[in-house]
Amino acid sequence: FHFCRLVLPIILAYKLKQWINKAIGRTVPDPEWESMHRYWAPKCLEICERMQGFYIKFGQHFATTGLNTIPTIYTDYLTTLLEHCPSQPFSTVKAIIEKELGPLARTFESF
Repeated sequence: FHFCRLVLPIILAYKLKQWINKAIGRTVPDPEWESMHRYWAPKCLEICERMQGFYIKFGQHFATTGLNTIPTIYTDYLTTLLEHCPSQPFSTVKAIIEKELGPLARTFESF
């Protein structure tokens, strides 16, 4: 639910732009789309950083593979997640791994 609350305004802004322009029989000019991308791309990065985990991986995926599917400004912002994403202390990571896989020494030869 939290993710939807954060992302819904972005989706609605783009859809509203499309609907209004379609209703008046006009194609949205590129500068208007670019303005929206400049506004929303940093917010997408903020959402990924705030939600962490899967959302950071999702952002990293689009930073590297979304080059032809999403506007360049989005990939420019999301590229930040490739090298400067928030980290977790090892104790937190260890607890998660051991909860899922058992003790590290039993699961891995070295860690």
